[in-house]
Amino acid sequence: MKVGDLVKYSEEAAKNRQTIFLRNRAVYGGHNVSEWLGVIVDENPSYYFVKWMNHHFYDSEHGIAESKDELVVVS
Repeated sequence: MKVGDLVKYSEEAAKNRQTIFLRNRAVYGGHNVSEWLGVIVDENPSYYFVKWMNHHFYDSEHGIAESKDELVVVS
């Protein structure tokens, strides 16, 4: 993966995140994280910084740090 790639959470990461969001529904609402798409905007040795395109909570213009092993390339 590299800066500019379209990504989503891996199947395992999506299941883990979904569990967290369902427990905190009042804060996050009911979201299917397996459908989230984002673009890698930066990286360091441990993380990719992803600009999530279809989620208002994580739409930071700078990107959100995501562990490299939790993402897969869509295109």
